[in-house]
Amino acid sequence: MLEQTRIVLVDDHELMRAGVQARLGGEPAIKVVGEAACGRTALSLAEQLKPDLIVTDISMEDMGGLDLVKALQASHLKIRCLIFSMHGGFGYVERAKEAGACGYVVKDGPSEELCRAIRAIASGESYFPPTTHTCPLSPREREMVPLICRGLRNKDIADELGITEHTVKTHREHIRDKLGLDTVAELIAYARKHGLIDD
Repeated sequence: MLEQTRIVLVDDHELMRAGVQARLGGEPAIKVVGEAACGRTALSLAEQLKPDLIVTDISMEDMGGLDLVKALQASHLKIRCLIFSMHGGFGYVERAKEAGACGYVVKDGPSEELCRAIRAIASGESYFPPTTHTCPLSPREREMVPLICRGLRNKDIADELGITEHTVKTHREHIRDKLGLDTVAELIAYARKHGLIDD
């Protein structure tokens, strides 16, 4: 008998869950054993059903997908997780990796990509497509973006990061030049789109 990958789907949109379940229904090696509309419910289901994989959205009320991934990583269950999100920005993917996700698929991609990711993770691999947007900023510049978006002055940023005001000013200039953004409002919009700050 064919060994199946048992999955719990987590998404706060019922139509999205229904669509994914319909697509995966045609895959004999994949079986959806449960659904949840938020991370907290998914945690209970994971304890009860012990699936092989959780496919979860990021943005949900009560408990989002990244918090769900972290909670599962910290639990005795150690269930693997695949992020399935409308956000394709570099920051989201990096945060998913840091949380412990095994893969990332963007919702507006081809439906076969989700199946491909599930099969890869089921075989012990990770799935982070090379087509995911990359970020031109250095790690230190990415660290500064949320602080700039909060409206902190150069001195405040310098104090928080333990660097000089001159270094902060240099990094700000690099951020502006690399992204082609002149105002904090433009930076906030960019950071939200690419997952560098929370919505």
